Order: sequence, then C-alpha cells, then structure tokens
Amino acid sequence: MDKIIEKEFEAKQKMPVEMKKDTAKEILQNLLMVAIVLVLLSLICFMDEKLIKETFSTGLKILSTFFVVISIIFLEIAYRKEKAISLFWGIEFLILGLIIMFVPYLSQYIQRFIFGIAIGFGIYYFIKFILIILKKRKEFSDKKSDVKEIVKDDKKSYLDDVSKKKFGKNRSEKND
Repeated sequence: MDKIIEKEFEAKQKMPVEMKKDTAKEILQNLLMVAIVLVLLSLICFMDEKLIKETFSTGLKILSTFFVVISIIFLEIAYRKEKAISLFWGIEFLILGLIIMFVPYLSQYIQRFIFGIAIGFGIYYFIKFILIILKKRKEFSDKKSDVKEIVKDDKKSYLDDVSKKKFGKNRSEKND
C-alpha cells in the first residue's frame, strides 16, 4: 500500500511529457536564434576582410533593413495576436538589425565589436534559457498544487453588499 502511494506521489512530482516537449521546443527555437546570430556575426567578420568597403557597407545596410522589416512583422503579429513570444522575437530582431546598421561605422574595430556582441547575445540567451526552464517548472508546480482549490474564498463579506442607505433621505428625515 505504501509503495503504491509513493509511486503516485513520485508520478505527480515529475513533469509531464507534453510540458517537457513544450520546454524543449522553446529552447530549440532560441538555440536556432543563437545559431542564426552567430553565423551572421561570423559572416560579417568574414565579409569585412574579403569585400571592398563600399560593397560591405551596402550589404550591411540591406541586411540591417531586412532584420528591421522582420522585427516590424513580428511586432505586428505580437500586437494583433497578443503573443509575448512574438514580441520578444521582434525586439531581438530589431536589436540585431540596429547592431548590424552600426557596424560599418566601426571600420577598425569590427572584429572586437562583433566578438563583444557575440558574447552579449550568448549571455542573454543563457539567461533566457534559465528563465524558460524556471517558468515551466513554476507552471508545473502551480498546476499540481491543490492549495488554490482548498483555500477558495466563498464567504461573503459585508463589503460585498450594496449599501441601502441614501444620504439625502436620512438627512431630510432627521430635520422633520
């Protein structure tokens, strides 16, 4: 009997498979974004060495415009469908587009700048991964907790009742 209760308790403590899949899906989407950013920054460093400066700056302007347009699309989707994930993706693409727009003006320091940006994005996504995992665990613990059902507040308070006193009549009745 005790073993059955222990198994049931352990089963309730484990995160369901569907929740694990959702967490893995979010993390994989963000890993894809990290890969895109790192490949893009690597290509910028490579192209800086191989292309003529005018061609390089024109290519960066086109690329930054592309990322800004993508960010606007994501922000519109987030606004219309009220999705927070699309909002974050839009902001991330906007920041990436602005960074790429700024790169041509750093002709001597492009390698250092790109390296710093790569480290910054790495730290950002590492923190984001941790927050995603913590958020999913909190959602799971909130779902398995039955405290909310136990502590339902069905009692009526005297503050819930509508006041029946009318100030105008009470004052006039006192004067009569």
